[in-house]
Amino acid sequence: QNSELTLRERRRERTWKAIHEAAVDLVKKKGLKQTTTDEIAEQAGISARTFFNYFPTKEDAVLGLREPQVTPAMLEADRGRQDSYIFDRVVHLMLDITSTSVSSGGYERFCEFSKEYPEFRNRLKVYLMK
Repeated sequence: QNSELTLRERRRERTWKAIHEAAVDLVKKKGLKQTTTDEIAEQAGISARTFFNYFPTKEDAVLGLREPQVTPAMLEADRGRQDSYIFDRVVHLMLDITSTSVSSGGYERFCEFSKEYPEFRNRLKVYLMK
């Protein structure tokens, strides 16, 4: 299996990162309620419609949340744990899945923003429930 990203995947990742960084920057400068998705899109250099192809809400963009995924690598790692207790297997698999929802540094950012914006706690909870 080729672990390198395709050109399309790299572009998608750059766009995702640009949106996320713009959202974080604007919310730090202006506050959550005063920041609009249109402003985030403009700063990221994309259309407002493109914003919603990547994030359903501005809160998700700020936190860098993604839809949870189960990857072939996760399933392979789980198969390697077949001799473990089922509880251990489930916990490891859930942690792997959860890690696909939160970007690198996302938990720290969540802690930082959730003090000022309690609504972020609910957004993270929604993703963890998925």
